[in-house]
Amino acid sequence: MKVGMALSQPPLPEGGAPGKCAIGLLRGLVANGIEVRAVAAGRSFDGVAAGAEVPPDLPVRVLAAPEVLSRSRARCSKVLRPGGELGRGPFEQAFRTVASDVDLLHLEEVETGWCGRGLRQPRVLHVHYLTREDRRGQVWAPGVLHAAELAYAEARLARAHRWLLASSPLVAARLRHLIPYRGWLVKGVGGGALVRPGPPRVKGAARPCGTGCAGP
Repeated sequence: MKVGMALSQPPLPEGGAPGKCAIGLLRGLVANGIEVRAVAAGRSFDGVAAGAEVPPDLPVRVLAAPEVLSRSRARCSKVLRPGGELGRGPFEQAFRTVASDVDLLHLEEVETGWCGRGLRQPRVLHVHYLTREDRRGQVWAPGVLHAAELAYAEARLARAHRWLLASSPLVAARLRHLIPYRGWLVKGVGGGALVRPGPPRVKGAARPCGTGCAGP
């Protein structure tokens, strides 16, 4: 199997939390015989500008992102594709090149959720956290407008993807409330859960069953 992956941060041992997790994810997939082709967004605060180097054994290409837009285009983008800085420009083009010859698309974090729109392969969006939950009780904390944009993006993308991978049962439970119809939960590695939106529950219909599956 071939997997195309979009990473919101480069996989660096001293980088951000998503980047550190990506190292284990990439190495685990490769160790299990999965062919991986990944692109990662390189940003100055991730250590790339300071000369940090991605481990040479990782199959990833780091690209400068996001693309800088004019003020008017940026405002329009926030409405049409909230939190979608990585879903356009060189990063999006590079991801589509990677996706042209893979079987599955894996999107790490909501920031990559707008990548690969319209492609034929199944897409899995990995949601690490939800902004609204992290900022509960901090309505007027600094960055409230950006947080509102991210929360809007999370809701939009939860409905746009057939497959959602949650980093924890808590995130999975919150995602189920964002999806306008009930689905199934499948236990994932490390206590996470895979949220698969399904058809609306018909009263009196049989519940899906099977090892590791649970009805809503």
